[in-house]
Amino acid sequence: MSPRILVIDSDNDTRLFLKLTLQPYGHQIIDATDAAQGLSIARAENPDLVILEPAIGGGAGFDLCRRLRMLPGSRPCPILILSQMRGREEVVRGLEAGANDYLVKPANAIELAARVHTLLGYRQALTPTVILVAGAKGGVGATTFAVNLGIALASLEQGRVALIDTEIPGGDPAVHLGVNPQHTLLDLISYGAHVDAELVEAVACRHSSGLLLLAAPTEEVDQPIAPDYLAPIIQAMTGRQSHVILDYSLSGAASFASLARLADHILVVSTPELPALIKADAALAAAQRYRERNGQLRLILNQAGREGGAPAEDLPGSLNTYPITQLPYDPARILPAINAGDPLVLRLPNQPWAREVMRLARFLHDPEEATDAESKATARVRTLLLRMRSLGTRA
Repeated sequence: MSPRILVIDSDNDTRLFLKLTLQPYGHQIIDATDAAQGLSIARAENPDLVILEPAIGGGAGFDLCRRLRMLPGSRPCPILILSQMRGREEVVRGLEAGANDYLVKPANAIELAARVHTLLGYRQALTPTVILVAGAKGGVGATTFAVNLGIALASLEQGRVALIDTEIPGGDPAVHLGVNPQHTLLDLISYGAHVDAELVEAVACRHSSGLLLLAAPTEEVDQPIAPDYLAPIIQAMTGRQSHVILDYSLSGAASFASLARLADHILVVSTPELPALIKADAALAAAQRYRERNGQLRLILNQAGREGGAPAEDLPGSLNTYPITQLPYDPARILPAINAGDPLVLRLPNQPWAREVMRLARFLHDPEEATDAESKATARVRTLLLRMRSLGTRA
């Protein structure tokens, strides 16, 4: 998809200049002529970049810059100020309001394009990939999978992975990790849109694997919590975390819709009994409607191969149209790992269940590299089979 750039400037010549300069690179330009219109479009469109003239409305653009930075439910968006105001005080004021860069009019077209491309790359490189792990119903092993996936990814990302327990009341991920968090999400939610990276890391609990856990409170909360409360928390992790995993159980459609809109990848966990599979099918269909990014929609079939369970090739609804990761039924190893607070990918990394989680983690870390490795492994197996057949024929 082409990057969408929101231009907020009342000057017709500037808007035309930006279109002529940036459209040849394949960028989509969206126009706004005042602060109110710009804010409304930013909320609706979630652009990849904003180019802003703070002099609009007698200097209302500086306040608009701050408000754009605080928008809930959106990914961090770089802001480039392109202004007729060239004084040092105005430049400092713009950067303090949240702008990533400041250019003075009239801008050189080549320099402008270079700065735009740098900011677009900056956003892509620093924005964490959000993975929503949603249990089709209670007891399907979604938290076990989310915790182990987090540790597997942390081993590939130098520990730059966070796991957020979105269930309130919650606490299960902390038990799986064998940690006792001193703070919870409530300590962040009270800050609203003013959460920053230092605050997140002060509240979070760091596991020995490097995984960062944001724990949920273990008791009911009196005050209502808005479904989009996670947006500013995830935004605050920009530049610090490469991946953020949301551990969630499908219980409320409103919160699922909000989380699905935040997610790059949506992994729905089910066990092979019909009630869970039907709910998983409905959840993946809903995710198709809600999601705003073109990542993975995947079924995680936990306890695959369990006696009496539905086989992967005979799933209900449209489940077979999605990529499927099968995690084998292995209670003799998984349950002791849970009770010991020692996740299986650390405790027994060579067991089939742990290997499958690690394989998926490698794919989410680098899809091209994982696919290439899988193809090479398949080719080696085929070569070995051909040699075995050849030897059998000679015998």
